[in-house]
Amino acid sequence: MRFVETMGGQDLIAILQSMGENSFTGALEANTSNVFATVWMKEGKILYARSSESTSLGESLLTLGLVSKERLDELMQLVEGPTYLQDSMLDGVLLKSEVVPQQVISYIRAFQISETLFGILDWEKVGYELKDGAQPKIGALELLPTNYPWVEFLSEYGTDWPRIRARIGLPNQLFRKQPAKRRDTSLSPEEEKIYNLFDGHKKAKEVVLWSGLNFYVANKVVYQMLDSGIIDIVERQAFRQSQFMSKAVSDKLQPLLRLPGVVSAFLVDRSGKMIVQDRSTQEHDELSEHIKTMASIFVQTVDDFERNLPKDEESGRVEQILVEKENGTKTLLIVSNSVILVIDAAQDVNWGLLRLSGQRALLSVRMYLFASN
Repeated sequence: MRFVETMGGQDLIAILQSMGENSFTGALEANTSNVFATVWMKEGKILYARSSESTSLGESLLTLGLVSKERLDELMQLVEGPTYLQDSMLDGVLLKSEVVPQQVISYIRAFQISETLFGILDWEKVGYELKDGAQPKIGALELLPTNYPWVEFLSEYGTDWPRIRARIGLPNQLFRKQPAKRRDTSLSPEEEKIYNLFDGHKKAKEVVLWSGLNFYVANKVVYQMLDSGIIDIVERQAFRQSQFMSKAVSDKLQPLLRLPGVVSAFLVDRSGKMIVQDRSTQEHDELSEHIKTMASIFVQTVDDFERNLPKDEESGRVEQILVEKENGTKTLLIVSNSVILVIDAAQDVNWGLLRLSGQRALLSVRMYLFASN
């Protein structure tokens, strides 16, 4: 056993490249505070990868509707070996019983490998250990996608992954279609395929699995559609009070405050309660109290707009409102179902850039509030 050291998730790329150059055979074990993963390699090429958070083979079959829960339980009874190896050995039983096509099993194994590798990239601090010669215990090694250039793939796309993950949120995030935006947008075949999978019930990782696309490509397509407004996140639960005034949420407003002409930025919930405000207003009690008063007015403004929208299901809802003030400044309200971002800016601000930056900031906040639990 060789201890590597504790580093960040992105260091996985350099480690795998080094292992590839040295034709390493064995296992790379990675762990963080409450999650662990193993990447098995043979002569510098990745054979298989699994983590404690990976979607299991059985779960994938259920998600894709390929077997019933009762049938899966029957198949699990046929798996020999200890319980912790059941999912690893299940493919051998599936192969013998011909329950699902071999290419489906290989596809799911590829999904697990990608899910594990990109999952490690999300970890902030990772402890790595090398175990020479260790190989995976798996029922049907011949069904693993061993010829895929995993190391090269991760090297090419891994550095871009944090940006995509930050936008689409956690794997259990739900999304919904925005038909009004879809009507005016031309979608690629890949986008059309994934768009049709969104039903408000499938989790992000389930949509990726259903898509049949490369793991990274599927997530990037979700990212692009979310960025264009064709889909939107589903706010599934109320956020906690401890999240409201957290530094993590406050920091998401800082890019807005660095834009020329921006005076202040703050967030309120739809009841008019302050969630978080930027530091410039926190330091001035009089201004802070004024903003709290204005927050309730802004909420009422949004409510009035929404009450007067057509009731057609595809008419959409109010997303942005621009309010002009007597002193020449303007206030931009960017709206979601539960949160309103209020940006106060001078006349000479770049409104196009401000709108785009505001949309992204609000989306980032919503991802934190609704997908971090």
